[in-house]
Amino acid sequence: MILFEEKMKHYSVVVALIGISTLLIFLLTPLQSYSLGFFIGLTFGFINLWTIYYKTKIVGRAANVKNKSAFSFIWAGSGFVVRTAIALCAVWLAIAYPAYIHLLSVITGFSLIYIILLIDMIIQFIRKR
Repeated sequence: MILFEEKMKHYSVVVALIGISTLLIFLLTPLQSYSLGFFIGLTFGFINLWTIYYKTKIVGRAANVKNKSAFSFIWAGSGFVVRTAIALCAVWLAIAYPAYIHLLSVITGFSLIYIILLIDMIIQFIRKR
């Protein structure tokens, strides 16, 4: 569990650095709708990752407890619904405000979290080899 917490801190730092540079692009260039869309996608993608992390902690605690609560399993099992709702909310923002938020940038920012995870797994695989 400690390793997973360290990974989450590492991902938080990486996302914060990318988010800060995206906000700088928003402030300093005329690509405002693209950078705002990317930032919103990145933020919602990170919230998605955080929900996965939090639900993993709940299931891990529930597995170690003898008196298992049904609520913890229901809450952890609702992860797919919550993550889908978060993704739909990000897309809805882009569709509702197309002049300010670029839809393709939202999707790109949202998927960047999974690219970061993939790169981290490849780096870990190469280090173990």
